Amino acid sequence: MASPAATTQYRVVGYGNDACFTDTADVLLTVHPSPELDPGPARVVPTGTKMQLSVNGSPDITSWQWYPDRWLSCADCPAPIARPQENVTYNITATNQYGCTSIALLPVKLICEGSNVFIPNSFSPNGDGQNDIFYVRGRGVKAIKTFRIFNRWGQLVFERVNCNVDDASCAWDGKFNGQLLNPDVYVYMAEMVCDNNEPMMMKGNITLLR
Repeated sequence: MASPAATTQYRVVGYGNDACFTDTADVLLTVHPSPELDPGPARVVPTGTKMQLSVNGSPDITSWQWYPDRWLSCADCPAPIARPQENVTYNITATNQYGCTSIALLPVKLICEGSNVFIPNSFSPNGDGQNDIFYVRGRGVKAIKTFRIFNRWGQLVFERVNCNVDDASCAWDGKFNGQLLNPDVYVYMAEMVCDNNEPMMMKGNITLLR
């Protein structure tokens, strides 16, 4: 068995039993280089971000394999579109025409900062079908633990627990105890859990218009 690091020519000499003759043969063992693979630095992105995971590879690469194949647009291409929902390290295997492989790791770390979450600053619950309800929108949030609205005196006028973003059932319609409230500025507080399981609190003002 031979495993040279570079292409090597071996010579073998055979001798007869009585040493009256010899014979010689040459064996060339060609070693092909492994493909070059550079995933670049680890990616650090806000939760809910969609991105392209471009990887630099040598031109001799004929096939790609990504593992795990979760949250990827393709698992056998050099630059899949990804939107991870938790921290993940991708194992990338590149193979060339000779069957030689190279393996690289690409960590993707999610940060919980709310940049992909949108909370409007006003709404008009007048029944015209446009901007009639107030709710949390966006990506990168696993769950809304509590969503509360307070009036200017600190009175709780609306509350929902354990719901999702972009969920109309978690929306405020501008009413309190079944009665439509007067135009005013209210305070909202949304306690959420991001895709990476980190907690996030967002709060601000919402203006109720007519």
